Amino acid sequence: AAATPCATATATTRATRGGSGPRAFARDRSRRAIAPSSSLVLRVTRRSATAAAAAANGDAAPRRVDIYDTTLRDGSQQVGISLTCDDKLEVASHLVSLGVSHIEGGYPGSNPKDVEFFNRWDSSGLAKAAEARGTKLCAFGMTRRKGVEAKDDEGLNALVRCVAPCACIVAKAWDEQCERVLGVSGEENLAMITDSVSYLVERGKEVLVDCEHFYDGHAANGEFAMRCAVAAAEAGATHVVLCDTNGGTLPWVVEEKTRAVVDALKKSSNPSCRVGVHTHNDTALAVANSLAGVRGGASMVQGCVNGYGERTGNADVLVVAANLELKMGVT
Repeated sequence: AAATPCATATATTRATRGGSGPRAFARDRSRRAIAPSSSLVLRVTRRSATAAAAAANGDAAPRRVDIYDTTLRDGSQQVGISLTCDDKLEVASHLVSLGVSHIEGGYPGSNPKDVEFFNRWDSSGLAKAAEARGTKLCAFGMTRRKGVEAKDDEGLNALVRCVAPCACIVAKAWDEQCERVLGVSGEENLAMITDSVSYLVERGKEVLVDCEHFYDGHAANGEFAMRCAVAAAEAGATHVVLCDTNGGTLPWVVEEKTRAVVDALKKSSNPSCRVGVHTHNDTALAVANSLAGVRGGASMVQGCVNGYGERTGNADVLVVAANLELKMGVT
């Protein structure tokens, strides 16, 4: 059982607003109360004290939810935050001490700083610490490019070479985005998902798929969005993560559509594939939508410490974890 995580809002690393600037996000030791021996864990289990709250959530909500932290990648896209490799390793050490299930270290195919981070993971001592805490390192990437075979795609091969045992690849789940942004048909997009996941799984990677624009895509063409999620699962993904990329979906819609995907994957050829949610805060609903996703059966929440992230930010994983345990009876 986890220690109550509500105190982590003051115990975690955070950026200062002015003063020494964004690098204080990782450097300001005077503001840190988390020791490496901390027993705070952000994966929650049902407690007797919250049994009534858990019962009120119905049978769809899982008993345990994994926290996938993307502060080092998505959180770093916030204006005013620029982390050095040393900063990223320091932040990662505190995420390990918190016991998050996954740490997304960066995008090895995009910039030298992220490549350096992954190259220093073992020598920094974080690999052993993460293994002891049950935390997995994850690298971010994309599906193969249009017209390129998976084996020839440099982005996928960067994930294969990366020390991270897990790869999280983003895939379009909105047919309009496929045509307008990628310049591919819906069928080609489905093939890109299948080829990319299969290629990584065959090379020993645990693969998560972020279905970008899933909820908006489902509103426009529900059948296609669902086919994208099922294609990822049936190609071997361990998690299909439903993204509210524009941050405008309402909580009851998130719950309903998440439940539909959970039910669909149970009927797929990979019924053990789990569902996650990844929300943005453009309408101040990122935390609410994360909790709604859990009510719909999601067993993973992706987000960032203190709600950092692109535009108005991602779901604050600390607030999500506290609400899950204290109000929903989920760890």
